[in-house]
Amino acid sequence: MIRKAFILAFLGLVAYGVFVKWMAPKWWSATQNTDQQNVTKAENFIYDDTASYRNVIVGSSLSARIVTDSLQDTYNLAMGGQSIYDGLNILKHREHLPRAVLIETNVFMRKENKVFTNALFSPINYYSKKEIPALRKDKQPIAIFSKIILKGVYFSKDKIKEVLHGGRTSKISISAEIKADNEPGDLSTKMTHDTYIESFKLPRQEDVVDSFNNLKSYVSYMQKKNVVIVFFEMPIDTRIQELPLQKFLRTKFLQTFPKSNYKYIPLPNWKHCNTFDGLHLTREDAIKYTAYLKGEIKKNHCLNY
Repeated sequence: MIRKAFILAFLGLVAYGVFVKWMAPKWWSATQNTDQQNVTKAENFIYDDTASYRNVIVGSSLSARIVTDSLQDTYNLAMGGQSIYDGLNILKHREHLPRAVLIETNVFMRKENKVFTNALFSPINYYSKKEIPALRKDKQPIAIFSKIILKGVYFSKDKIKEVLHGGRTSKISISAEIKADNEPGDLSTKMTHDTYIESFKLPRQEDVVDSFNNLKSYVSYMQKKNVVIVFFEMPIDTRIQELPLQKFLRTKFLQTFPKSNYKYIPLPNWKHCNTFDGLHLTREDAIKYTAYLKGEIKKNHCLNY
């Protein structure tokens, strides 16, 4: 009985592996938390045909909100809870590098998560997932089937409500959905207030030096490979944007990587910026910034549209 169950389980895994590699639709993917989303974003970049991407964005959860659907030939490798160094380390493992790398400057002092990147490129992990896509983080059947069931439940609820309302759909309007995802933070909220207070504190000099030395090492490596380096700062709450910490880091960047030798995308001249916590853009403003970024990239000739 145990042997039979083992054989059936093995055959099931083989069948699922064949399905994922050769027959699964493009939407056959699901993640359940930020960590899984980060691994999936990294794995998609590592294993898929990313040689066609001319530009890659590296950064934190701030730039992870950039909507790259409208940015041609651009991959967003910014990840929530991670640093720019995680994205740069992934790039360093690539044989073919992009034409340009856009580096977020907001959260550049966060250290690299070596556990994260080492796990991605450990030989067993790397080669098994390269050859067997079913082993990748976003292909876990439990997460995918949960996603399908939840979509079915929501669809059924909408149909029931439609019948109860005499054929009229009860779905909220698109504008209402956007508004629900765009309630901006205020200085009275705890997270935004904490961000405001922290922005008056300057980092230790040795930490600043270590971070810039690390970044200079990656930048030097990329430039030797003829990669164009472009620095950009994500817009945040305008009341926080010019506080001591932000101004200090901005000045240090310009001193370390002068505009005479490096490309910079300037901050948009917005009178107001909607965020959830003082730092992370709402969906609406993320889309707005993406449009701005697209225009600035064109001006810098980093992309050919």
